[in-house]
Amino acid sequence: MLFITLAKFRRKLTMDDVERMDMLYTSRTDVKVIGCYWALRRYDRVCIYEAESERTVVELLVQLGDIMSSETLVGVETLTTALLAQEA
Repeated sequence: MLFITLAKFRRKLTMDDVERMDMLYTSRTDVKVIGCYWALRRYDRVCIYEAESERTVVELLVQLGDIMSSETLVGVETLTTALLAQEA
């Protein structure tokens, strides 16, 4: 399953916080990070990754609850324009 996490930091981050976030995302064998990006405006960071289940994501994000609040969306693959055109 594809997940998109939008994170807002609770405080100013230290280098230890950044390293901890990156280590948690990369150390799990059941989570494949597609990309993490710093964001401007409403959210501070956006991460896109694949995981086996919602439970896996909750277990990961609970460990970061002291430094960030987050909203996670489930990504659903869409049909390409070519497939839609074939059906029409």
